[in-house]
Amino acid sequence: MKILLVVISIIGVLFAVLTVGILKGNHKVRYANGYDNEIENDYQTMIELFSHAEERK
Repeated sequence: MKILLVVISIIGVLFAVLTVGILKGNHKVRYANGYDNEIENDYQTMIELFSHAEERK
């Protein structure tokens, strides 16, 4: 029974470390230029869509 608890604990710790690593990597990619690139891209897309809508009027 103790071996099962140790194995489950090790798997839990490895999963937590993997999750933290993925989150830190994602943060480095998103904030590579000092700001959130994903939000900036969404903002630029909204501006383009708005300008196309204005041209159609």
